[in-house]
Amino acid sequence: MESITPRAARAPRWVRPSLGVFRPTGPSLPNAFPERSRQRRLLLMGAVATLPVAGAGANSKTLAQELGGRSQRSRTEVALAMLRLLRGIDYLWLSLGILGLLFTSLAEVASPPLVSAALFAAVQGLGRALLCQRATAVAAAALVGGCAECLKNFAFNMLRSRLVARLRADTFDALLGQELSFYDEVDAGELTSRLSSDCMSVYSYLSDVLSFFLRSGAVTIASLLALLRLDLATTARLAALLVLLWVCSEWYGRVTRSTGRKTQDGLAELGRVANEALSLLRTVRALGAEALHCRLFRKRNAVIDAAQRERGLALGLFSAAANGTPPLLSALALFFGGHMVLTGQMTGEALATYLLYLDTAADGALELGVEWSSCNDALGSAERVVALLASAKGAAKNRAGSRSKGARGDICFRHVRFAYPSRPQREVLTDLCLHCPAGKTTALVGFSGSGKSSLLGLLLRFYDLEEGGGSVTFDDVNISEYDPAWLRNHLGVVGQQPRLFRASIKENIAWGLRGVSEAMVKQAAETARAAEFIESLPQGYDTICADDRLLSGGQRQRIAIARALIRDPTVLLLDEPTSALDATSSAEVSQALEQAQWSERRGVHRTVIIVAHDLRLSMVQHADKIVVMDGGRIVEEGRHEELLELGGSYTRLVRDQRLPTEHTPHV
Repeated sequence: MESITPRAARAPRWVRPSLGVFRPTGPSLPNAFPERSRQRRLLLMGAVATLPVAGAGANSKTLAQELGGRSQRSRTEVALAMLRLLRGIDYLWLSLGILGLLFTSLAEVASPPLVSAALFAAVQGLGRALLCQRATAVAAAALVGGCAECLKNFAFNMLRSRLVARLRADTFDALLGQELSFYDEVDAGELTSRLSSDCMSVYSYLSDVLSFFLRSGAVTIASLLALLRLDLATTARLAALLVLLWVCSEWYGRVTRSTGRKTQDGLAELGRVANEALSLLRTVRALGAEALHCRLFRKRNAVIDAAQRERGLALGLFSAAANGTPPLLSALALFFGGHMVLTGQMTGEALATYLLYLDTAADGALELGVEWSSCNDALGSAERVVALLASAKGAAKNRAGSRSKGARGDICFRHVRFAYPSRPQREVLTDLCLHCPAGKTTALVGFSGSGKSSLLGLLLRFYDLEEGGGSVTFDDVNISEYDPAWLRNHLGVVGQQPRLFRASIKENIAWGLRGVSEAMVKQAAETARAAEFIESLPQGYDTICADDRLLSGGQRQRIAIARALIRDPTVLLLDEPTSALDATSSAEVSQALEQAQWSERRGVHRTVIIVAHDLRLSMVQHADKIVVMDGGRIVEEGRHEELLELGGSYTRLVRDQRLPTEHTPHV
């Protein structure tokens, strides 16, 4: 009888016992294949045993070219990329897996003649001793095959688990190492998919190739060679049906995966429509839009239904081919082979062996077709992951740079022209020149979209200038020559709506740093005027920042200031630090920022660049330099009193007091 064996990340596959070795026989659908039990084959060989015995002809011909040589360059590159992931003990697991694969294939290929010989020893009455000898050989082949199968599955499972774990870690490292321009055009959901589903598809790909595809290919080729050796003429007549069987299984595999993707996409869209309607039910009813949402739901549901009907049709056609072709092959083999036995051109034992090999080849053709399609499907995911790793390596080379022993914090923008990679036709900075002296405070003010925050992004090397786009220098050295990690370590950033990680307040303040003592954390919190409210919490510095409801906006902002100050940065970048706060919180944060301008350890005033819309901030009004920007250019520059006397753009901004902004950077 048939039985089921599970496979990782795949639906159960229908398998059957073949001389003690479980071998897949087709797709993961019940009743897709005919019942081909050992009893049926023994009865078939019993019928053959009653035929006259005669000599058998033998011819041989290789079919390796027909089943191989199909890989494209991309497949080769992906395979080489997988091999480059091998480390140390991985080579041992690979060797053991190949050894198990070799002995499993040999045991399965050796079984048909051994079974035929044992059966004919009993049918022809050749003696108990010879029967026991041949039966022992069958049992030995089954035992070797079972042990080899155990070794193969264990070794390959260890290998692919290690490879995929390493691949997942490398992919995450690659995502973190990508340029920010990469994230301007890629959805976060797609990146999460690459990290999870694509890596699992690679696991499935390795599982198919290592555990099933290689073995099925080896056994099928060996069986075909044995068929050619036993009877070239009959095998040539049956070859067309074997190829047709392989083509049908490959086509069915493609259809099932295509309809599966359509179904998954449809279910996701169906869930979105349902969730939107139910979560906004009050709005839906207020607008009288129930009928509209019902139509949208039915439309998405129809897409899923169409995909399932397409799959059902493909299943029906494939089941007909899968159930009809193998018996037809056996019938034709019996017809041609039986005629040869009757005319003395082949022995009955040779015909029985031929039928067993034919059964193995037919099963292998089905298996190869389904697994070939599965490998192609998973190969797309593997190619995306490999491409991501390759692009990350290129980005890492571009980020290499030097480290300076000291830093003053003198910053200069010279003739900067910049457009975001996602919008190359729209220039946000145009021939901009700006000097931010070391130890001084520079305030950038202006309407939304004037390019203020873009200057901070360039300084942080979130984006690099194109050739001919000017330069940004830090202590008279172009920032492109610095190691980005070293540069950012000297830049403390506080954004408009800082995000806290799901960790304790203490861990959030010291995030990204090693060897930070609790005293350093508390000192940074005190400087940021956050120590008082932190210590008033039930768990103090061990309080988990699980969501935004636990802490107010001003409290989160002061924790972000402490997170910047614990690094003792040379330059402090403040991007609208109070624009999202109420008056009370804004005053508390302003006091913290005033105190943060002084570096206690180095005994110097930090270089401060503040982007602000609230011109009532004392940091803006008392800044050493106020820069007014409009349309990516500097239109005015000077101190607060000087600019008011001009009566220009700055005066109009002061008159408006607080300007609206659409900019919401997250740091």
